[in-house]
Amino acid sequence: MRASPRLVIALVGIVGAACTDRGAAGPPAPDADPAVSLDAPAARVRNSPGTAALLALLRARSPSSYDAAVIAGVEFAPTSDGDSLYAYWTPPAFDPARSGFVVTLHGHDGFVADAFAAWRPFLEEHGYGFLALQWWFGGGETIADYYLPDEIVPLFREGLAAHGIPGGKILFEAFSRGSANSYAVTAIDHASAAPMFVATIANAGQAVSSYPPTRAIDDGAYGPQPFAGTHFMLYCGELDREAMANGCQGMRMTEPWLVGYGATIDLFLQDPTGGHGGFHMNPANCTAALAVYDRLRAAP
Repeated sequence: MRASPRLVIALVGIVGAACTDRGAAGPPAPDADPAVSLDAPAARVRNSPGTAALLALLRARSPSSYDAAVIAGVEFAPTSDGDSLYAYWTPPAFDPARSGFVVTLHGHDGFVADAFAAWRPFLEEHGYGFLALQWWFGGGETIADYYLPDEIVPLFREGLAAHGIPGGKILFEAFSRGSANSYAVTAIDHASAAPMFVATIANAGQAVSSYPPTRAIDDGAYGPQPFAGTHFMLYCGELDREAMANGCQGMRMTEPWLVGYGATIDLFLQDPTGGHGGFHMNPANCTAALAVYDRLRAAP
């Protein structure tokens, strides 16, 4: 039986009060091939254990990141469907009308607390808010073990609306398997009446033509130029062990694919010393990307 949202929030508060600081974890661990190979079934099934069980799994698998996040004031809140959760954080002087805001999708076998650990120094430096969706249900690698792009977009909207965060100037970053899904997520958002994202960072996960969300773009599901008017930043590490799926070989193929569908590539970081997860490990990468983001969100 799934715990109610109220129970989950109460559980987080109790755990947070008992935590001691074990230190922030580093960037997320390397991911496997980002493409889930199975098509979505006709009747959608999600292999979610429910919010409370998923939170418990997060605490068990990423205890240092979780403890540090709770101490930092991260709110772990349930999604309305009861299948997952968000991590939400803002700095003390945060102003929803003026401050930057990052939403993110973690990578394969990842958790939102690790995503916050990777982003935290840059959020604190720039005064940005943060929302991460736990889009993996904690086990398995089939389509049923993850949210789909057309489910992710309304969940991001839900999470932002719950905290009074306006859309239109949001930075969307997605890592590895999250990056492989970021293209469809961005296309769906951009086709909406009120897009959330001003820019997308595709962080080490190429657009795989055989992957169903990418194939939907190629098949014209979002129109002939689904990225016209969008802004992308790309990252790859030259030392990534998965050069095609996550590394520079695959991301160099993704760049012209995006441009062909109308996207503007504002920045392409090809880190000669970076591996998987290198976007956050080298502060120069984030500094360059966030300078682009600040320029874009300042535009009328």
